[in-house]
Amino acid sequence: MRNSVFIDYFTYILMKILGWIASLLSPRFRGYLGMLIGNLLFFLPSNRKKIALHNLKIAFPDKSIDELKNIARKSYQNLSIVFIETAAAEFFNENDIIKLIKINNIDLVPQLLSKGNGLIFLSAHYGNWEYAAIAAGIYSKVPINVIVQKQKNKFVNKSVTKTRTKFGNKVVPMNSAARQIIQSIRKNEAIAMLVDQSAKFGKDSFIDFFAIPALTYDAPAELALRFQTPIVYGFACRNKDFTYTIDLKELDFSDLTYSKENVKILTRRHVEALEKQILKAPELWVWEHKRWKHSVDYKKIEQ
Repeated sequence: MRNSVFIDYFTYILMKILGWIASLLSPRFRGYLGMLIGNLLFFLPSNRKKIALHNLKIAFPDKSIDELKNIARKSYQNLSIVFIETAAAEFFNENDIIKLIKINNIDLVPQLLSKGNGLIFLSAHYGNWEYAAIAAGIYSKVPINVIVQKQKNKFVNKSVTKTRTKFGNKVVPMNSAARQIIQSIRKNEAIAMLVDQSAKFGKDSFIDFFAIPALTYDAPAELALRFQTPIVYGFACRNKDFTYTIDLKELDFSDLTYSKENVKILTRRHVEALEKQILKAPELWVWEHKRWKHSVDYKKIEQ
């Protein structure tokens, strides 16, 4: 137990030091540092690399193994860049964030909130999703209730929570989010969710993702249709200079009324938008996750 706490605390201190150093670097050199770490991690043997390659084979059956390995390696780079940039963000001010991230169509936020039914931001583990949530709160000038999974390392969780809430956003742990989400909508507040990872069996919907059924969170669609809460979505796309651009779009469901079937239809619309985005730059998505774990036997892959 003591060893575990020591390792967790050491990891936290290492992250703080690395974040402080990274905050002194230019965006480009922070990115290069992340790429270097990602390359080193990719060449180490791991089950996550096997999972990433298998997922890529599912999504891109016509690509060669060399092409898939290249995407997987760049996905590792992206994860490492996100880690470095998020650790550095603890030491940023509001102007630093504004210089790094541009959000197009931010006027959608006050326009849709004026309807009085709250607002749902949807995104995915694509590009730098942590930057996306921070920037959305700053640009919209609306505190956002961000639904999060707690980090297992309690020291790291405290540090990441500090970064996520530094510029006005609130964090809501996923395991206790249901009631708070409904309260936020009734107060005409904004909530944000990442809904691209595997959902709970028996509770959510199977939606085709790259032509394979994937268990997908349907809570956003359920909330949107039940409370007539507008949905906007966007992805933090990395530019060559390691800044980011987010194109905010409204997910239209004006043709749908509340029903279980329409919840699936609306969920499918967001999944299709994500798939379309991934096809533009597949290396920016997290392929290391068991996205199809209820349809694909990952145990054989990990052996």
